[in-house]
Amino acid sequence: RSLVGSEMCIETVFYAFPLPEEVADWLYKTSLALREKLAGGKVTPKENLHITAAFVGNVNEIKTDILSQILREVAANNTASTLSTCPPTRLRGADLICSKIKADDALFKINSDLTRLLAQKGFNVEKRFTPHVTLIRRPGFKPSFAELKKQTDFQSVSFTADKISLLESKTDGAFPRYITLKTEKLDPLPPNKKPPFSTDGFFEIKVKQKSLIVKHRLAANQNAESTASATRYPAKNVSAVMPKEISILRKTFLTDL
Repeated sequence: RSLVGSEMCIETVFYAFPLPEEVADWLYKTSLALREKLAGGKVTPKENLHITAAFVGNVNEIKTDILSQILREVAANNTASTLSTCPPTRLRGADLICSKIKADDALFKINSDLTRLLAQKGFNVEKRFTPHVTLIRRPGFKPSFAELKKQTDFQSVSFTADKISLLESKTDGAFPRYITLKTEKLDPLPPNKKPPFSTDGFFEIKVKQKSLIVKHRLAANQNAESTASATRYPAKNVSAVMPKEISILRKTFLTDL
């Protein structure tokens, strides 16, 4: 924090969607694997992975009360959003590698509501909105990024963003530390709109342009239940078709598959 005039100034404040633990873990491991093939770059710590909903900037402590009120209003008038990760890419105009987020209309409505309410309160907010998760900053490429993408195996993960937070960024080290000032839950999705492949049990994997679906659901306070199905292969042959991928999933998420 720094003093501006007679007021305490918080370094940077922004709204963000926290990532489910499984998604953050998956993206962080992807970043580490990608970094090994780069000539340079800083991998975003797992605890810093997030999707920015709206960037506010430097504000004083009095204005954080207004930002908290805006957060409550937006959360009360919006529903959770269905999201899915995309393969690593370079974000135009920024020196970083990210995973862009494929989102439904609910996510863009939240951003629109935040932008409108912030503008009404006199905050300057960037109107351009490209939902993404920053994976690596200041990357160095050898080979080129186009060649690197061909060498990288990336599985898309779908999940639900069911809460939104107001965060403060403190830059007192090699990486900023994000302090959660306030978090609000979004209205849950109707059962028929929940993502078919989500962090509470479903993942889709594409192998050699043949779609293979592996489903695994862990029911709370119940015995683990797992099923597997493939579009072109019988379920009993799943492990034979892609033993490496099944092994990775078993170690990462599907411990009972």
